[in-house]
Amino acid sequence: MDILFLVTGLLFLSVLLYLFFLAAASLWPEKARPVDSGQRATFAILIPAHDESGVLQRTLDNIAEVDYPADHYKIFVVADNCSDNTAEIARKGGAICWERTSEEFGKGFAVKYGFDRLVEYEQEEGAQDDGGLNRFDAFLQIDADTLMNQSYLQALSRRIQEGAQAVQSNAIVLHPESSPMESLAYLGSVLNRNLRYKGRTRLGFTTNLTGTMCFASDVIRKHGWIATSIVEDIEYTMFLHLNDVRVVFAPEAMIYIEIPESFKEAKQQRKRWDGGKFKIRNKYLKKVIVEGIKRRDVSYFDSAMELMIPPFSIFATLIIACFFLFLLLDFSGLNLNFYIWISVVSGLAIYVATGLILAGTSLKVYRNLLYAPYYILWRSWIVIQSACSKKKLGYYEDE
Repeated sequence: MDILFLVTGLLFLSVLLYLFFLAAASLWPEKARPVDSGQRATFAILIPAHDESGVLQRTLDNIAEVDYPADHYKIFVVADNCSDNTAEIARKGGAICWERTSEEFGKGFAVKYGFDRLVEYEQEEGAQDDGGLNRFDAFLQIDADTLMNQSYLQALSRRIQEGAQAVQSNAIVLHPESSPMESLAYLGSVLNRNLRYKGRTRLGFTTNLTGTMCFASDVIRKHGWIATSIVEDIEYTMFLHLNDVRVVFAPEAMIYIEIPESFKEAKQQRKRWDGGKFKIRNKYLKKVIVEGIKRRDVSYFDSAMELMIPPFSIFATLIIACFFLFLLLDFSGLNLNFYIWISVVSGLAIYVATGLILAGTSLKVYRNLLYAPYYILWRSWIVIQSACSKKKLGYYEDE
């Protein structure tokens, strides 16, 4: 029993040290960036939308108010298997709208359709040479309920002008203090973007694509969009890394997102994410490890760690559960095992506190974290369901 808890404790401690390593790297000063040339990239803004009539107009209005030349971007909406007037709203809002009807459901398929059509659009419109905006420097994919910061497109433009091939935006949760669900989801968000994503970019590793993604248009022209799983963002992250395309996290490129307010509303979304990650791990883990060995490139082992580490709430649950089992079954005084487990639990608490402090979290969010035990149990049950379920999860079906 001593050996089992010793090995388990050392394993958890190793993962935490890895997370602290990324967190420490996030605090390193960024390398000097080139002086802004003043040039502005041209964007094709792609919005996949399934029955989004309730939020799409707000997003279109928001884009129109962003501080960026209107002749440097065009908006394209994929009205994907819609049963409402999403397409009508898109066209009235000045977007080019493509309607898609297919039995292949999901955001990944809609994004693929949109990027394929964008490449065709460039070729068709470019051949006409009508003096309009027909060829783009970057393809930006956002969700239909995303709101941009005023300087958002400027920030992305500068990254593209500097040579970034793929850029991950800084997604900030709107009103995280409104409900326990939002506060607890916000916790995972700030730990990722403030510590892991920023740390990876400082180290020169690739970071995660999550939801809102910007690519130098040559990336899509060359590689296309192959990610049609229910976690298309992490799938495409791994695909790009294997094809020598690094994703850069841009903390200055801020967008604002809303997340479900209740546990019930968030259930289907979490089942997709948690269940989908198991499948992507099985598909890509061996590939990134082999590539890392072949190239002697530690960044591929970082990608492998990303695939192997469970969602943070599950990771925390495992630590706490194993710690109590240790106290119950194997505690025999202040020995090596005890000090290892105390280091693990203390390290977990310090890591969480660091992320919250760096994010400038409000007091109400801290109070909502009292619901963490329920949230952890809820997420654990979802992961178990996702891992055991043989049912194919989709984007649009309620369960």
